[in-house]
Amino acid sequence: MTLSTSDPYLSRALELLLKNLPKSPALWVKPPSGTRIPCADSSFYQPWYPEHQRLLRDGNTAWTPGSEFSNAVVFGGRHKEENVQLVEACRSRGPVHFLIPNEYGAKSYRKLFEGALEEEEVGRKSRLMHLKQSPKSPPQPLVQYRETLPGFVSTPGLFCWDKPDKGSELLAQALAEEELKGPVLDLGAGWGYLCKNLPEELELHLVEADSRGVEACRRNLSGRPATYHWADATEPATLPPNLLNGVHTVISNPPFHTHKQAEPILGGAFVANAHRFLRKGGRFYMVGNVHLGYFKLLETFFGEVKEIVRAHGFSVFGAVKR
Repeated sequence: MTLSTSDPYLSRALELLLKNLPKSPALWVKPPSGTRIPCADSSFYQPWYPEHQRLLRDGNTAWTPGSEFSNAVVFGGRHKEENVQLVEACRSRGPVHFLIPNEYGAKSYRKLFEGALEEEEVGRKSRLMHLKQSPKSPPQPLVQYRETLPGFVSTPGLFCWDKPDKGSELLAQALAEEELKGPVLDLGAGWGYLCKNLPEELELHLVEADSRGVEACRRNLSGRPATYHWADATEPATLPPNLLNGVHTVISNPPFHTHKQAEPILGGAFVANAHRFLRKGGRFYMVGNVHLGYFKLLETFFGEVKEIVRAHGFSVFGAVKR
């Protein structure tokens, strides 16, 4: 199991879009992998690394951040605040085709964009809204970072984008009680919450699949001895080879969902890669939901495993590579 599973709801909704394509080149925002953009002069923006790579392999052209565009196709996801931000940023430059599956609350966007809605196509469990350009609005950046907590910026669309989840808080508290050695590798770093709370002298390597998270980490850890990797933490080939068998500490709060589907085996890929990148005697610290049963999984890879703390439905584990 990897992070590269395509969104099944958007893939299904794509049929509606292909019947109602923009009449001129456009920026396609967050298309699912498997999409073949029909216009040669169009490009795509996809911050999720596995999807981005698959879109490139399918022959599509990646958008260069900062370059101009005057039409956009926005693929809506689960997060309403993210969808609205992306649509409004694109509407500041030109008209927008907004495709949203019913599973993600398609009807609610009709009222949200009421003043901008020119036309609407209703398909099989999805809607395509034709939205006009914002009047006299200066161009907005596609991704907008804002302060969410003192010392932190983030953006909608990232996991728990405006505050840390209970699991990350529990892991951060446990790490504060440990004597950590660097280099430290954070698999699935999000917007940098865990690393920001580590001692400032530690060498850090942050791996995150969402390019917006990588940039948030960069901003949140400015001035720290940190290296940032836009990569898939479940795929060893995308991770920095110079760190293989070389880090003292790996930390992680791995996901266990792909889109709306629970995929507990995802955590297993994070555990396997933590083991690959640790040196002998190195330590792995992770947090997960109690019901996922990570203890037995950890025992298959590591010689010494212990549950450090359990609270709020989460367990924090420590493991040593032998």
